[in-house]
Amino acid sequence: MFVHVCCDQLWYKHSVSSTNKLRQSNPDIVKYLLNKTSVGNKEWVCRTCSNYLIKNEVPPCAVANGMGFPDKPDFFDLNELECRLLAPRIAFQKLMQAPRGRQLKIHGNIVNVPAEVTHTVSILPRLQNQTATIKVNLKRMLKYKSSALSLNVRPYKVLQAANWLITHSSLCRDEGIVLNDDWINQYNKAVNDEINENLESDTIDESDDNNIDSEGLNQNELHEDEAERPSGVTDTMFTATDFLEDDETQNILNIAPGEGNRPLSVFRDKYCEELAYPGIFLGQPRVDNKQRLVNINYSDVCNQN
Repeated sequence: MFVHVCCDQLWYKHSVSSTNKLRQSNPDIVKYLLNKTSVGNKEWVCRTCSNYLIKNEVPPCAVANGMGFPDKPDFFDLNELECRLLAPRIAFQKLMQAPRGRQLKIHGNIVNVPAEVTHTVSILPRLQNQTATIKVNLKRMLKYKSSALSLNVRPYKVLQAANWLITHSSLCRDEGIVLNDDWINQYNKAVNDEINENLESDTIDESDDNNIDSEGLNQNELHEDEAERPSGVTDTMFTATDFLEDDETQNILNIAPGEGNRPLSVFRDKYCEELAYPGIFLGQPRVDNKQRLVNINYSDVCNQN
């Protein structure tokens, strides 16, 4: 894939050309280029933008025309479900691969449902390790057995990204999303209490073991159930053969952020796309046509994205 140096898109070889001739014929086009090289350490431009640059005109889909995405912070490396937990809008849609090119396309209608971000983030458990994960099932309704999306999420990363969005995102502030700052203090207190309880239990266990040793019992003898423990999946990190044990289902968090909310029309909800994908737009609205160098139609915006 060739990276377009003007609109920052990915194109195939037959759709791009080098910018060497364009730079020689019109040096003023440098202000519309990103100074980014890709295949062959060269700058490539698509045919559509090339036709505008030859005339010394601004391509409508150029990044210089406000068609770029905001720069992500380094810590904003969230997976799909972590982004959904932070989204004030959840877009339920069916994606299918095109027969030719294998690119994803939308099949059927899109259901745009408002979500309660504050409640969703508040129910995430505060784990001791910052890199610890928990299994989360995203459902349309909690009573459903099937889930729309199921992944492991990092609660610390979600909370960190939520605090950043509230501080830097104008759309999130307009939605009234707030977080309780006292959660961190409550979390630290709970962790300290748990650590103290574990230390006390370890001390009690050690005293019990010493009493058993004094009675002359051999600790090297294996119990019958331990000696007959079978090998296989229990000795690996793969999922158990019965998929989930009875005690494992208690560690899965089922959430339905949009349950009970009435879907909104994508034509009337002005910022539904920006609110539904915080991992792309970072809670920032698109640039208005009044702030662009040249106007662009919404159909061209959809094709560019």
